[in-house]
Amino acid sequence: ILLSAVILVILVGLYMWRRNKLASTAAGSSDNSWKQSAFTPPAERELYIELKKKSLNSTVELDDLKKMLMRRAINTIPILLSLQNEGSSIERLYKRGMLTDDMHFKVKEIKAFVDQEFQDIQLEADELVEGWGATIWQQAMQFHQILQRQAESKNDEIRTAEEEKRKVELQKKKEKEKAKKQAAMKDTVSAKAATAAAAAASLNGEEAALALSPTSEVASSSAGPTRSGAAPSSGAKAVPSTAAAVKPVIEVLDPEQQRILEAERMAQLLIEEEEKERKAKNGVKKGGKKN
Repeated sequence: ILLSAVILVILVGLYMWRRNKLASTAAGSSDNSWKQSAFTPPAERELYIELKKKSLNSTVELDDLKKMLMRRAINTIPILLSLQNEGSSIERLYKRGMLTDDMHFKVKEIKAFVDQEFQDIQLEADELVEGWGATIWQQAMQFHQILQRQAESKNDEIRTAEEEKRKVELQKKKEKEKAKKQAAMKDTVSAKAATAAAAAASLNGEEAALALSPTSEVASSSAGPTRSGAAPSSGAKAVPSTAAAVKPVIEVLDPEQQRILEAERMAQLLIEEEEKERKAKNGVKKGGKKN
């Protein structure tokens, strides 16, 4: 409560400084007591007094005077509420020596203004419309509350819009990060698949060399020369060539087809490893949350 009272005093000081600055440029008024005072009332008071003066010499609509008087009352409501809520706390602070005489005098000055303004607005209301003085402050309070609710509703809409904007930006950021991770994973899988394909191609080449080597040896031994000087007998039957008779021990596949099959097998193994790693990471995260 004491902190609220100190804040109120500071706000009152700022309010009076602002009103004094506005009063230095405002039009003159016959109410010189307020000009000589350190406190300057709301500008609507001066505007109503000037409008009422004009109504004596020219045609001014009654509705215009009523509207201006209501604005005068509505702008006095915040000062009235502040004094009602914090007035007692300010008095206690002053009695305890926590407020200077100057600040206490300014608060008393504002209180005197509010008391006088309350009566003046009631008299002006009765002058414009008979019996209006009894209800004008109640109406002003209702208008003040409506304006407050409108301002709060507008602030809520602004906060909601900002919250939605932050949510959309966060969602976009998450989607962008997810896309980056997916792209990185895809690149990793592609690189591993390319490595596996290269290894498979190398392995296929070695297997093809091993598969062809027995046939070559048999063919070379069968095609070797006979003993020196010896000629084959004309009566002997021709012996079929061993290279033609011996079939390949291992059937050799097309190297390109073998590379494709091996690459597909290695890619499948890599995908299964990636899936196992992902499940293991998810299991670790769930175990951490439970702990």
